[in-house]
Amino acid sequence: MYGRVICRLSIGLALGLAALPAQEPQAPNVVIEVAGKLGPKLHGLDPAKAAGKPGSIKATASSTLAPVSSTATSVTYTLPIGAVQLEMGGKHSTNNANATLTISIPATGPDEVEVKSKFTMLFAEPGSHGPLVDANVTCSFELQNGSFSSAVLQNPVAFSPSPQSVTAATSPRGPGAKLIYSARLIGKTILGVKGRASAK
Repeated sequence: MYGRVICRLSIGLALGLAALPAQEPQAPNVVIEVAGKLGPKLHGLDPAKAAGKPGSIKATASSTLAPVSSTATSVTYTLPIGAVQLEMGGKHSTNNANATLTISIPATGPDEVEVKSKFTMLFAEPGSHGPLVDANVTCSFELQNGSFSSAVLQNPVAFSPSPQSVTAATSPRGPGAKLIYSARLIGKTILGVKGRASAK
């Protein structure tokens, strides 16, 4: 009798599990990062005292994400809160508003990447007290022409080769990698970025 009860229970569980819908595998993410040394200071007061210190920005996007706008040579994606990690002068933060990831792939000249969002930042030395400020941050850098395939106009993809060296800008409007941060009352600061860009 006990054997028949156990048998029926086992069959019932198996049939119930078989009826559950199969879960779709999660799409892989594309991660684009630039990291290195911040500086020189190209504009502004640099209240975060970030020039000369390490800095990085890392954006994570689903490989199935659809663009919000595109042209024949550029594309923009919207990334959710928490998808962008920022290090600036020894301080770390994640975006507290939607971010944009814009990629340009011109026929000639360098490919370009721009990440833009808002972050809550501590404008004081780590471990000390200071004001928390909501700052707008933009990081842009250049890659070898052809680093991105045209597939990036449809969905996020990694660039190749990776990593690549990035050269710091030497003027506010000139070529090269830059990190720009701004907030009410503190104005705008533009820093060069010298280091490496990578993708996976």
